[in-house]
Amino acid sequence: MRMYLIMKDFINSNIYLSLDYFVQKYDVSKRTIQNDLSYLMRISPRKGFTFHNKRGSGYLLEITNEELFKDFMESLNEGIYFQVKERPAQILAYLAIQTGYISMDNIADTFQVSKTVIKHDMNDVENLAKSYHFELERKTHYGILLRYELTSFKKYLVEEYLNQNVFIQTAVNDVIEEFNDIEQKLIRQLNKEGLKINYNELLNVIEYLKIVIYIAHRQDEQKEEFIFDKNNEIHRIVEFLVGILEKKYAIGLSKKSIEEILKVLQKNIKREIGSISSFTNYLKEDIEEFIKQIDEKYDTKFLEDEDFKKMLLTHVSLLIDRLHNKISYQNPLANELNITYPMMFNIALQFCSMLHEKYNVEVTFDEIGFVAMHFASHMEKEKQGKLLSYNRIGIVCSSGGGSAYMIKIQIESLFSQAEVQTFSFLQQDELKTFQPDLIFTIMPLSQEIKTPIISS
Repeated sequence: MRMYLIMKDFINSNIYLSLDYFVQKYDVSKRTIQNDLSYLMRISPRKGFTFHNKRGSGYLLEITNEELFKDFMESLNEGIYFQVKERPAQILAYLAIQTGYISMDNIADTFQVSKTVIKHDMNDVENLAKSYHFELERKTHYGILLRYELTSFKKYLVEEYLNQNVFIQTAVNDVIEEFNDIEQKLIRQLNKEGLKINYNELLNVIEYLKIVIYIAHRQDEQKEEFIFDKNNEIHRIVEFLVGILEKKYAIGLSKKSIEEILKVLQKNIKREIGSISSFTNYLKEDIEEFIKQIDEKYDTKFLEDEDFKKMLLTHVSLLIDRLHNKISYQNPLANELNITYPMMFNIALQFCSMLHEKYNVEVTFDEIGFVAMHFASHMEKEKQGKLLSYNRIGIVCSSGGGSAYMIKIQIESLFSQAEVQTFSFLQQDELKTFQPDLIFTIMPLSQEIKTPIISS
C-alpha cells in the first residue's frame, strides 16, 4: 500500500520530491524509502513510467505509457502484482521469509490470484527450489514449508537481496534498518589495516553481513566463542565486526557463521601491494595498443585520456586476478548499458576478446558491462568537452523573434557556458560580426560563413 501512496504523491506533484519528504510523511527510515524507490525504478521501464533524479532536489515522475501505467497503478491499489513468468520466483522468495508453514490460501491472497493458479505455479516453484538445493515440505492442514541447508540459503538470500527482490529486501530491512554506520566503521578498519576493496566487493560484504544478521535474528542463533588469529588482518577485522554486530542487533553468532564471514571477507578484500602484479606492464602495453586501434577505427580520443587509461588498467588488473580465481560479479546495469551505449558495449566486447586471447580469462556479460562503463564514461566526458568548446552560438530564423527565442532557451540549457544570440534572416552581416563558433538556422543562409552550421 505504501508504494501505491508514494506513486500517488508523484502523480499529484509537478515538482521534485525528496527522500526526506517521504521519510517524514510515512514515518519510516530513509533506507526503507530508498528500497521502495529502487524497486519502482527497476520495474519502471515495463510499467509505463520513469523517474528523473536531480541532485539535491529528489525525484520527478514521467509517465511514458498511459495504458501500462494505469494498469500498474490499479495493480498496486489491489495488492502485490507480478507478471506470470515472474510469479514462481516471487513465490519462492515469499516462502523463504516465512518462519513456519504457510497455506495455499495465504499465498493466493498475497499474490492476488486464485488458489488454482497457485497450485499450477507450484510445480515451477518446486523445480526452482531444487536448483537452489531447497525442498518444499507439504503438510496437510498446515501448508508449505521451505527446507534448506543454511549455507545455500544464505547464498540465495544474498543473491535475491542484491537483485532487489521486494519480499527479501522488506524482510531483511525490517530487521536491519540503518546500516551506514557499520559500513563506515568497516571502511575505517580496512584503511587502518592497509587493506583495499572496490565498490562491488564492499557491496558483496555488506549485503552478506545483512543476511547473516537477519538469519541470526530470525533463528535466535546462539553465540559461540571463536578463537581469532590476532596476527591476521582479516581475522582482526572480523573480530571487530562480530563485536559491533552482536551488540547493535542483540544477536549471537555461531562458529560456523563467523567462519563464513571470514571466507566472504577473504574472497573480497585484498592487501595493498607495493608493486603491480607481474602481468601489468604487458597489460598496459596491450591496453594502449587496443585503444589506439579503436581510436583509428572509430575516430575517438581514448588514447589522449590519461585518467581513463589509468582507471581501466587498475580495473582490468583486478578483473584478471579475480577471474583467475573464479570470482565474478553481477552487474545489474549491464543490459541497460548494452541498450544505451551499444557502440561502447561493442568496444568492451572486443576488448574482453583481447583479454581472453592474451590472458586466458573468460569474461562474463556482467563483467563486460563494467568494462563498458569505463568507455562510456570517457565518451560522456568527451561529449561534455565538445559542448564546452563552443563559446558563441548564433541562432537564425525569419524574424529573430519568437521561434528563435524558443530555440535560444533550449540551446542555453545544452551549452551552459556559451553566449547565445538570435538573428533574423536579414541580419547575416551582424551574424558574421558576432563570429560564432556554431550556427543553428531554420533556413539556408545566403552568405558563406566558415562556421559549423546545423540546419533544421
